[in-house]
Amino acid sequence: MTAVTIDLWNTIIDSSGSSHRAEARAEVVTREARRLGYIVSSEQCKHAMAHGWKTFEHGWLTLQRTPSALAIVSAIWEHLGLPTDTAAMSRCVEVFERGVLDYPPALLPGAREALHELSESYPVAIVSDTAYSPGVVLRLLLEQLDVARFVTGWSFSDETGVSKPHNDAFTVIHRAFNTHPTHSVHIGDIPATDVIGAAAIGMKTVLYRGDGTSPYHALSADITPDAIVSEWSAIPAIVKSLVLQDDHHRPSTTSP
Repeated sequence: MTAVTIDLWNTIIDSSGSSHRAEARAEVVTREARRLGYIVSSEQCKHAMAHGWKTFEHGWLTLQRTPSALAIVSAIWEHLGLPTDTAAMSRCVEVFERGVLDYPPALLPGAREALHELSESYPVAIVSDTAYSPGVVLRLLLEQLDVARFVTGWSFSDETGVSKPHNDAFTVIHRAFNTHPTHSVHIGDIPATDVIGAAAIGMKTVLYRGDGTSPYHALSADITPDAIVSEWSAIPAIVKSLVLQDDHHRPSTTSP
């Protein structure tokens, strides 16, 4: 049986709303610092936020573990030299995590229709690395965008404990679906995480290039995806072609 796994950011949804989310996060940090008696300038906050993101990137890209919003807030707190205050930090975490609901990104063109079509033929799962927003919030976002109904499996890095390209980010879905990686297809936008990770366990890979706003497309990989596509409308046919291709190469189980 074939499974289709799909990345989330810059594959199903774009980066719109990111500036508003960044402003809200900076505002809550400076507000909570003020509550504690510390004045944080916009420049200090900017550097602290950048430090927090570098902390995230180190875990994500080097350790294949995505730090939680609390871990990122803690790094920002330490960078600013603020005293530990659980309540203040928790208020920051809430704003960091729920920013995608308050200022949501948009679905990429054709994604809803293609997801619907794919879900009629295959079990569909999201395989996504999480950053500020955990899986529980991203599920709510996809419900808000009216596409969660097409998804029957979820692999979020904050829940699995690993991020792509770690094998377990993908194999957790195949265990849940009772599918085999070599009969399945993964769609994502980052060669170094999506393509390498899925190909390593034998999945067919589709590199999505319909959203040019991601800064991580430059994280290239010495591996060629099975297909490269810029339009969601083309994906169902490409998936079908890759599945049929696999069927043709699969040894027959019929006795001569």
